[in-house]
Amino acid sequence: MDITQEIKTYCKANNLDYNKILNKIIKNGFSIEKYGVLSKEPPPTPKPVIKTVKEYVTDDTKITELVEKLKKVELERDELKLKINELSQEIENIKNNKRDIYDERF
Repeated sequence: MDITQEIKTYCKANNLDYNKILNKIIKNGFSIEKYGVLSKEPPPTPKPVIKTVKEYVTDDTKITELVEKLKKVELERDELKLKINELSQEIENIKNNKRDIYDERF
């Protein structure tokens, strides 16, 4: 008896659908052929490992340029702080020396 006939006889004897059983046998046989007989389930598919590499390339000219810009901005900031202080002082002086239209203090 060949294997096809043997499967048909088995299916008839156990009231099984021949096509479903044949499909199951082919899947199982292929899994064994592909993965070996160690388990019923195929081993998990290896997942690709994604490795992120951060690379920094420096341009010394650009860094120097940015440092110079930073120094210039800091200097301007300091000058503006001084100007604000001067104006605040001037406002205080004006508040403390209020005069009317006759140049008299009130």
